[in-house]
Amino acid sequence: MKSKIITLILLMLAVSLFAGKKVQPVMECVSDNGDGTYTAWFGYLNLNSNVLTIEIGVHNNFVGADDEDMGQPTVFQPGRVEYVFSADFVEGNNFRWSLSGGNGNGAVNANSGSTACWRGDDTDEDGVSDDEDEYPNDIDRAYNNWYPAEGDDSWGTLAYEDYWPLQGDYDFNDLVMDYRFNLVTNGSNLVIDVDGYFRLRAIGASFSNGFGIEFPFMEDSVGVVSVDPVELNLVRESSNDKLVLLFFDSAHDYMSPVGEEKFVNTDPLESSVENFLFSFNMTLTPTQNINNLEWLSPFNPFIYINGERGKEVHLPGFPPTESADPSWFGTGDDDSDLDEGRYYKTVQNLPWAINIPSVWTYPQEKISITEAYYFLDEWATSGGDSHTDWYLDEGSNTDSDKLYYQE
Repeated sequence: MKSKIITLILLMLAVSLFAGKKVQPVMECVSDNGDGTYTAWFGYLNLNSNVLTIEIGVHNNFVGADDEDMGQPTVFQPGRVEYVFSADFVEGNNFRWSLSGGNGNGAVNANSGSTACWRGDDTDEDGVSDDEDEYPNDIDRAYNNWYPAEGDDSWGTLAYEDYWPLQGDYDFNDLVMDYRFNLVTNGSNLVIDVDGYFRLRAIGASFSNGFGIEFPFMEDSVGVVSVDPVELNLVRESSNDKLVLLFFDSAHDYMSPVGEEKFVNTDPLESSVENFLFSFNMTLTPTQNINNLEWLSPFNPFIYINGERGKEVHLPGFPPTESADPSWFGTGDDDSDLDEGRYYKTVQNLPWAINIPSVWTYPQEKISITEAYYFLDEWATSGGDSHTDWYLDEGSNTDSDKLYYQE
């Protein structure tokens, strides 16, 4: 009888110890994202043997956040449950997860000085674990950032009409260039290398057009620039302190028509010419935050017409460089207004250059893009809101008989 009483007392004591236990929030660790933001990971402790529920609201919320709902759980399993969810915050915020009421008790804070999340093996000690680091033995490099996508077959296309400020034949094959870019960043998302790869595919022009790019990097921040092939006529300029690279003065120096033919890869009755491939690499000193760049890939590419450096053609809405001759703007079919920041558009918003995030099938020689691609007009006049897939060579988008298919 005495032993039964002792057992009962112990049982009652155990019940009293755990009765009414509430869920406690736990802040596991914090990761520095390198852009002024941080990611905090949270878990919880529920010493009850049963599941508890705390709805988001006054008893389950965040302080110092844009929303009281930051993805935190409302159902809490028994025991210590780790790394349940994460939430981003900005340093300086009083970032705190709070549980209260009948089932919750406690609050935890997160800040830049909180316990750092373990990242695994980090050979080069750059703060990025080896399994995430694409340069595990290089402390200055961590990630590749490809555009339009990673992979040797992933290319974007730039296409130009060189009769600006007139529309001309509007066939958008006067210069057709494929591109790929890789911005190499360190563990803090700072750009250190910029690699560009190009594939000149077509020259449907009698003009000798040059090609260049304005970059969102200060000209004096670029320490090294190299090109391949080395015979490329690379010229380095500065525009409003930004770096400008001119890759060649005339595309015809690198791709020429065959014999007495007039064009390169735009007329199906003429010969097909092998593409001209070239590339560049630059290293930045100091590095620059990838999230703060004015333009992302392909940056601000342009042609300049028939060796006339001041006669530039850019993508619609992109500004000319300081070397451009402003007297051309607002003449012919051009409706640019430099004071209003309107560049390289007609009154109907039609462009003289386009950027396609894939390999684009361009019109044949002397065939207007509006005849080959039915919805280019509507896409342009809508400001890009309508027919966003106008450039795809599929379905009812195109007249395929008017497109050039390279062998």
